[in-house]
Amino acid sequence: MTLSRLKFLALISVLILLQMPDVAAQEIELLVKRKYHLRELTDYVTEYNVLKANKQIKHGAYTKYKSFVDLILFQETGSYKMGQKDGVWENYYSIAVNAIKSRGSFVNGKKNGVWTYYHRDSIRESNYFDISNPKDSKDSTGVIIKQTSKLMLAGMYLNDKRVGLWTTLDRSGGVHQKYDFSSQLLIKDESIRKDSSMFNVNRKPVYLGGEYALAAMLIDADSITSALLYHKPVKGDSAAVLITLKITAGGKVTGIRAESYKAPKFLIKESNRLAVLTEGNWIPALQNSKPVDSERKILFAVKATKGKERFDRIYWLSATLP
Repeated sequence: MTLSRLKFLALISVLILLQMPDVAAQEIELLVKRKYHLRELTDYVTEYNVLKANKQIKHGAYTKYKSFVDLILFQETGSYKMGQKDGVWENYYSIAVNAIKSRGSFVNGKKNGVWTYYHRDSIRESNYFDISNPKDSKDSTGVIIKQTSKLMLAGMYLNDKRVGLWTTLDRSGGVHQKYDFSSQLLIKDESIRKDSSMFNVNRKPVYLGGEYALAAMLIDADSITSALLYHKPVKGDSAAVLITLKITAGGKVTGIRAESYKAPKFLIKESNRLAVLTEGNWIPALQNSKPVDSERKILFAVKATKGKERFDRIYWLSATLP
């Protein structure tokens, strides 16, 4: 390549760079939004950075947490790049003390790379929270959390699409489920009582992560938890809602039917809402090795037990796949 040609290419490169917006040099401003819930005596706080030139565009650190007396309960942490999620994001269980729920990376607003999900009973070793934010600070709430986390589910994303092998572990670390999204083959599932050679011939719909993932979703059902804590509307010692889902050959949820067993209206409504949230996590049923439309049931149940005080009642929530 001639010298003149090299000079020409270098000039073009410089011109391109000069026309590109300097993201790093963008001036940003920290915004803090608070919403107080009187019933829970809790502040819901969101802290995030925006561009000074356009405050509709998030850019920089993002933190969402609940503040109760002197306790900080983190819900979500991450960062934005020119309005799109970017880098590592972490989500936390909403009713646990900073127990991590999931961790993974975004690239251009889409999930990419390894994503890991954790059991609710992760053990914290130590915590440090820095919630000071001077006016001239461009950083959001600092988070340093060290904990022994029990892995529940792990797999790869490529532009928001699950690819390759996804593995689910039980609370003792044993393999509960394995599914390969690239080959669409179920390799293992402890909930299916049959010869593994039949997994990919005839089977009912399978929920990714099994009952462990379903339980993790239920734990974050704040509306159920709040209603139980403050209204205690369940008569007797137990109530349940049996949900029947219609799941297509493509894994979509197209219909929901509910049957109540001594369940108050709020529990029926919330069970329907949770059933909708299972969308995107169903591996379709097979008949003669071909995906088919089918139905699957989820049982949402509430059980009451006596607490330490005479009139105290503790409510336990569960979700199972009968």
